[in-house]
Amino acid sequence: MSLPSLYTLTKDFESLMELEEPDEIDSALTEIVAGQIEQKAENVCKFIKMLDTTAELFKAEEERIRGARKVMENKAERIRDYMKQALLNANIDKVNAGTFKVSVGLSPGSIAIDDLASIPPRFLTVIPEQYQPDKAAIKTAIKAGESVPGAHLEAGFMLRIR
Repeated sequence: MSLPSLYTLTKDFESLMELEEPDEIDSALTEIVAGQIEQKAENVCKFIKMLDTTAELFKAEEERIRGARKVMENKAERIRDYMKQALLNANIDKVNAGTFKVSVGLSPGSIAIDDLASIPPRFLTVIPEQYQPDKAAIKTAIKAGESVPGAHLEAGFMLRIR
């Protein structure tokens, strides 16, 4: 037997609770609807738990795949370095390797900063500071009765499933 939706059950329960003179039949109906709400809530909790568990499995699989990808990327980089070093040691700058053409040449180079203080100002870029609100400190202050302009404490409801 399929249960009505949790929304329907709670609306039915509210309607029963609003009756002005509940007699034994109404009390029995109230117990039945309350039992159905509990059963439906249990089923919803089981479904939520299954979704959470599946999400955790996906997360673990993502991490496993990310690790495997990193292994492949590192291996490819080591083999590139191996081939580059072999060609440099043999003084070979170009090779036709079947469907591939391999060449070794000078890179455009990258800048290494030896002493930041010695760099002339025209080569420096000012990066402005970035301010992030310390939400934990703000929450502590507001809970202690302090007013913090630009922030407020929002209360809401959360669902705990144990």
